[in-house]
Amino acid sequence: MAWLSDPVLNRLREVVDLPEPSGGRYEILERIGRGGMGAVFRARDRQLDRTVALKVLAIELADSTGAAQGLLREARILAYLEHPGVVPVHDS
Repeated sequence: MAWLSDPVLNRLREVVDLPEPSGGRYEILERIGRGGMGAVFRARDRQLDRTVALKVLAIELADSTGAAQGLLREARILAYLEHPGVVPVHDS
């Protein structure tokens, strides 16, 4: 059995973690953060030609109705806020 080097394993982890919104509105550019509920990516909104932050629910939570509802609730709350320290929500 051949062992993979740490750089190869790290690259595989990055690729596996990237969502694949093929042909969709967003083009994933890079992961910029990761937490308990998922990851945040820098992406390009193809429709409006702008850079956005895209939060994606972790795959292990994707089938959980509670987790999905929590993410939606967070997006709705943030959509009502207007503050320089809060990222505006444009889509969910």
